[in-house]
Amino acid sequence: MVLAATAPVLSSGAAGALGVPAHAKVQRSTFEPFIGTTFRLSDGWRTIAVVLRRITDLPGSEPAHREHQFSLLFTSTAGRKLTQETRRLSHPHLDTVSLFVVPVGRRSGSQDYQAIINRTA
Repeated sequence: MVLAATAPVLSSGAAGALGVPAHAKVQRSTFEPFIGTTFRLSDGWRTIAVVLRRITDLPGSEPAHREHQFSLLFTSTAGRKLTQETRRLSHPHLDTVSLFVVPVGRRSGSQDYQAIINRTA
């Protein structure tokens, strides 16, 4: 297993809509409705489309922390593999957040990327 990040997620600004910090919005229930939809990963120079494939619990996480301790798995069919680093993740229906994203698996014609959210509320 690859642990991709353990720090809070930050937005491009100090606070998102309604003055709520972006890391407060990075919780499991924010992403669940968007499984199977397309997001954009960007480092400022290059942007690729990725599809959110799966959300999983972190090993050993307690049910009470499920909302704030999970893994996001994305898949891209972009030709070049991105390296691990902090990238901006955007979706038409969500605020843009920064996540540490790691390439974790490659299949014929696609590349998987993982981001770990591990915080205690």
